[in-house]
Amino acid sequence: MTPEEMIEQGKKEFIARYGEGTQLITWGVAKVTRDVSDDFAHTFVFHVYGNDGVNNSKYEGTITLDKPETLNAFSSLTEDQLITSIKAKLGSSAVTTIENNLKTKLNEAAATPTTTEGMPWS
Repeated sequence: MTPEEMIEQGKKEFIARYGEGTQLITWGVAKVTRDVSDDFAHTFVFHVYGNDGVNNSKYEGTITLDKPETLNAFSSLTEDQLITSIKAKLGSSAVTTIENNLKTKLNEAAATPTTTEGMPWS
């Protein structure tokens, strides 16, 4: 399969799974820094991806959380728990701004594409 065919297949799979015109925003944690003495996970590099099946956009940030009175064991932490904590520290306004900025970038990329497909002889 050619790279172009792989891209086209990826687009079709995205649309089949999420629907045409869908903008998927996905949060993730790329790096965790913790204290060795008590396993307190405090600083996180996080990313937020925007994808519409054709265009992609990314936001990356670093945040340090306040130490809670009771710590969960580092080995029991999940990415979903960390994302919830990151969003809480950022606040709903900042979360909405990040997500809306990614959606705006996707809309701009869709309105003014920078690439197109086709053969020069067709």
